[in-house]
Amino acid sequence: MKLLFISRHIPYKKSSGIGVKLSDLLSCLSRVCTVTCAYIVDEKQYSEEYCECDLDITNYYIKSKYESNQVIRYSKHIIEILYVFKRIKRELCTIINKEKPNVIWLEFGYICHLIPFLKKFHIPIIYCSHNSQFKLDYHIWRTNKNIAYKLKMALQVALYFVHERLFFRMADLVLCISHQDMQYYSNIMTPSKLQYLPIFFDDGYLSTIKPIESEHPFICIVGSLKSYQNYSAVIYTLEKLWPSIQRENSNIFLYVIGDLPPANSAEHKELMLKSSHFSNVIFTGQVDSVIPYVKAASVNIAPIMIGSGIRTKIIESVACLTPVVSTSIGAEGLPFIDGHSIHISDNSEEFAEKVIRLIGNCTIRSMTITNAYNIYQEQFSHEAGIKRLTTVLDAVLSLPERSVAFIE
Repeated sequence: MKLLFISRHIPYKKSSGIGVKLSDLLSCLSRVCTVTCAYIVDEKQYSEEYCECDLDITNYYIKSKYESNQVIRYSKHIIEILYVFKRIKRELCTIINKEKPNVIWLEFGYICHLIPFLKKFHIPIIYCSHNSQFKLDYHIWRTNKNIAYKLKMALQVALYFVHERLFFRMADLVLCISHQDMQYYSNIMTPSKLQYLPIFFDDGYLSTIKPIESEHPFICIVGSLKSYQNYSAVIYTLEKLWPSIQRENSNIFLYVIGDLPPANSAEHKELMLKSSHFSNVIFTGQVDSVIPYVKAASVNIAPIMIGSGIRTKIIESVACLTPVVSTSIGAEGLPFIDGHSIHISDNSEEFAEKVIRLIGNCTIRSMTITNAYNIYQEQFSHEAGIKRLTTVLDAVLSLPERSVAFIE
């Protein structure tokens, strides 16, 4: 079977949660079928470094000019939420006619406006979501206190709503990374079109990465601080969690791993102000891989208050044999059990106590890691992914046969 994988993200440099998820998904897919990838990206996203691929797949890059002017770039994005430019149609048409796929796979984000055009080929279409995206974007927009951000994003969020309800249901199959997301999407489309497909991680790749060498023990929090849900989690940590943890263990450090907000932004200034009260908080900025830090951490925390889907950072931590303390929203959709394979609390004092207990109690720490990793192997490993993907592809190929049309 031949599959055409279409995405806006080039995942071969695993420097983000999206990159990790896509790269490991493609690794599984390439073991199940013949994969061709078409990446719709601007020139700034494209570079030889980011396109180094060691998988047995064919790659095409549909590149557009990067607009340095923010107004033009914003306007172009607004148009692309609902409209497919002729050049993209032309290049996709060339790829499809050449590769002749049996299935088309659309991956993540607001990319489903391609479906009306792709349906002309009469090829089954799968859409794979990372989370209930509009639900997340709307919540971020609604809870963000920055008025300028709210005004700027109002039209965009409204069009996201239209995009989701207009195009998602046109796919033959929609894949959700959690059962919560399946419930969310069942309110806007036929439930029989929904299937569960969690995130899978590559044990072989993870085993090749060594932990960083650190002179002091540390806990970590992972995620780009340009994303509001991660930024607010770090602010919550600095205000509510870190003072208690530091009082109990003055030798422990906090590593905040991920992109920082722009240097002159209000968010950046607030982070620097909140962290200036502590001598043992380190912002790493963007790193090539978070894995060396997660592997070396005593605990990985996920104090997420806003979100949906599944937390890549939690599964990643479990795969690295690092215990996790999370809020209930942070652990939403995951099969890990509080007190057994993960530790969960929405109360700041209790959350801090659970972190302190994991640092100081080797028995609890070892039990948590072992229980979590057993669940990981059963549900999130590559072998689990290959079995699940085989089921998904069999389901889409069992749809009523249609006459494939290749368009000139």
